[in-house]
Amino acid sequence: QFTNNVASIKINLPDFFNKLDFILEYSNTDISYKQRSFGATTDRNGNSYKGMIKIKPLPKTEITTGIEFYDIRYDKSSGQDSAYRKIPFNISWVASAKSYFFLNTSYNRRDYSGGSIFANFTGYDTTLGYRFDVTERDNLLIKIEKSLVEQQFLRDPNNTARGDNNPQDWSQINMKYTHEFPKRFSVILSPAIQHRRFRERQSLPNKSGGVVSKHQDITT
Repeated sequence: QFTNNVASIKINLPDFFNKLDFILEYSNTDISYKQRSFGATTDRNGNSYKGMIKIKPLPKTEITTGIEFYDIRYDKSSGQDSAYRKIPFNISWVASAKSYFFLNTSYNRRDYSGGSIFANFTGYDTTLGYRFDVTERDNLLIKIEKSLVEQQFLRDPNNTARGDNNPQDWSQINMKYTHEFPKRFSVILSPAIQHRRFRERQSLPNKSGGVVSKHQDITT
């Protein structure tokens, strides 16, 4: 059994200054579900706060920045509460009537509550892209992405009182070509090359008495 309740509000404030736009958003998500193995009900509640500013310094250029804050609380799972902060900085430039460039970046930080098995995390996201409308029904999108993200949340096999959420370097180059047919039917060709570098905990001790971390690369 899975229950998801969502409530949100968005306010577009008046433009107090020329070429500036202010947006405020708030949302609450309450999720409860029953685990099959134990039959117990788990509840998770999250609040999202977002304040954004859009600036148009030039006729064809738009800059978006602000701050996003998201907190997660677990009613029956102690030590997993966290607070997530994201500071985005995005730039878009319209090169012509059929094409535009964009650069999306963000600084990300997640702080866990006291007693959590996970370590606090700091990372980033960066995407450089270009879109070109070949025809009225064809468009081409090229993106280069580079990020530092958290690994999957796992319990450390070498120390069950500690979690494994080490940062992971993630890079991707992607080209997406879309052709739209009449009656809402489309064909998408999207080749990509992806590179991941992450840590794998090993049981071999090092000189300081800890464990040796081995870095592994994956390309898809």
